[in-house]
Amino acid sequence: DGHYEIKPMKVNHGSDDINIDVVYSPNPQKASISYIDDVTGETLTTVQYTGVTDQVIDTKANDKVSEYEKDGYKLADHAVVPAQITFDNDDQNDQAYVVHLTHNHTTVQPTDPKTPDATIPGTDQKYPHGVSHDDLNKEITRTINISGDPRNKDKSTKTTVTLTRTADVDEVTGKVTYGDWSKGHFNQTSMDLVPGYTYHIKQLSNDGIDAQADLADIPAEDVTEETPNEVFDVHYTPDDQSAYLNFVDDDSKTDLANWDQAQGKSDRGPISFAHATQIMDAYAKQGYQFVDVTNDSTKVT
Repeated sequence: DGHYEIKPMKVNHGSDDINIDVVYSPNPQKASISYIDDVTGETLTTVQYTGVTDQVIDTKANDKVSEYEKDGYKLADHAVVPAQITFDNDDQNDQAYVVHLTHNHTTVQPTDPKTPDATIPGTDQKYPHGVSHDDLNKEITRTINISGDPRNKDKSTKTTVTLTRTADVDEVTGKVTYGDWSKGHFNQTSMDLVPGYTYHIKQLSNDGIDAQADLADIPAEDVTEETPNEVFDVHYTPDDQSAYLNFVDDDSKTDLANWDQAQGKSDRGPISFAHATQIMDAYAKQGYQFVDVTNDSTKVT
């Protein structure tokens, strides 16, 4: 019960002196340090220590924390690491200490993606799948195919918008949490007007079928991660044209009654008048003589 009793003794005048030595020795004590994952509430490990009252020991707890940092942990806010323990004198209750740990996180930038064979700095952990270049960068393309323009050869141009996002990595579990994708924009593209030609714009769907046809231009568009790659076909077609063959009396400067007409397309030839020979033969019989053919298209309305 913690008390020692010196029993009564009978002495007389002949008794020798009695010397009693009382020696106090420290009692055995126990202590423990538990390392807690504050994210999951799990006790990662508990380290036991033994000693005696008032004994001071080095716990090596900082070394233990360093080991957990290699696993992706860090000290929680306001956590205390008992580097030394002084055993108390409470024989009934063991001393218990708790070191609170939480998960460290690292952010992977789209300009510096990682592969699973790369080590997270300051740890022995590898980066998880899901933080590669293609996970953090997304290219949306707009392709414009132009054909039939009489001024130029057929050509194809491609505009690329690159969207990006960051990735948060839990260094303990390897869980990846993505940030939002950035936004982009395609500018409007207007086609050149070519005299004698009409352009037709159609947008193709992903399966190559017309999604939209007879567009006035290629519209501006905000680009998100849901925007598909786009293909627009622009084709110039020659307009319908008419040609008139008039017969003129050069002496009187008057148009004769008969004339001929031909139909065709811009820049397509030669122009063939179906009745020109017949009309000329008729005028020859009337005493007319052929002189020349001139282009007087500015008078045609």
